[in-house]
Amino acid sequence: MPKLKPANLGRYFVLSQQPLQILAFLLPLIVAYELGTWRYVQDPSTGAVSSIQITAYQQLNSFFELFGIPAAGWYLPGLALIAVLIVLHVIQRHSWTVHLGIPLVMFIEAVALAIPLLVLDKFIGMLMGPDGLLHFTGAMGATAAFSTAPPTDTAGAAMQAETLGQMAWQTRLVLSIGAGIYEELLFRMVIMLAMHTLCVSLFKWSQRTATIVAVVGSSLAFMVYHPAWYSGDGGFMLYLAVFYFLCGVYFAVLYASRGFGIVAGTHAAYDIIVIVVIPWLGKVMG
Repeated sequence: MPKLKPANLGRYFVLSQQPLQILAFLLPLIVAYELGTWRYVQDPSTGAVSSIQITAYQQLNSFFELFGIPAAGWYLPGLALIAVLIVLHVIQRHSWTVHLGIPLVMFIEAVALAIPLLVLDKFIGMLMGPDGLLHFTGAMGATAAFSTAPPTDTAGAAMQAETLGQMAWQTRLVLSIGAGIYEELLFRMVIMLAMHTLCVSLFKWSQRTATIVAVVGSSLAFMVYHPAWYSGDGGFMLYLAVFYFLCGVYFAVLYASRGFGIVAGTHAAYDIIVIVVIPWLGKVMG
């Protein structure tokens, strides 16, 4: 791996936004989510694989079904993302050389970029809510951290009833990876890009105005997507709504400035830190 001297930092920032390098970075995560869903996202009492999936993943599957393409359980959203990145790479005519050091540095960058979200979460929690990071592992459980699709069988229902604290760490890890990839695919690569294109092509707005509208619009959609509108007692969780909106803005800015690979990696890294690492540290230190 080349050393990150000032002379080649610029080269890294360019390469890390190229589709082939993004694919090299995300492919292990895509495979880990698909295999992990089959292996770990299941009813702990029976061992049966449940239908619990990230809602964004299921919504992407539903999009294919509109065109008569069966969802085939899993795989289609991941395969579609891989295909899109390969097509973009061909269109942009970049080199087919995969720089093995780039994915490693992208991982480090993604983890570093997740830190501001930890600070934001704690700050919003101090100002508007009592728990800060604890709202991800409290009574609301999995639905507070990311939106999971409604179960269609009893095994899925049994699993969705669990809180994050009761889930195996492998399950939380798998769901965190899926949220990072497929929520960003839906809200940034699909919704944000579609809104920007619509504003420029149909309404003839300037690039700046279209970008602002796309950032705000996709962030509002991201906020509504997450269950910030209720709490354990049926109330309205304002601090969660504000937090999710600001997260959406942060992810949208990352997508516009650093590309899909970094924003998906940052989202996954944040979820993993909050949902897997912090609870583990709590148990070790407690």
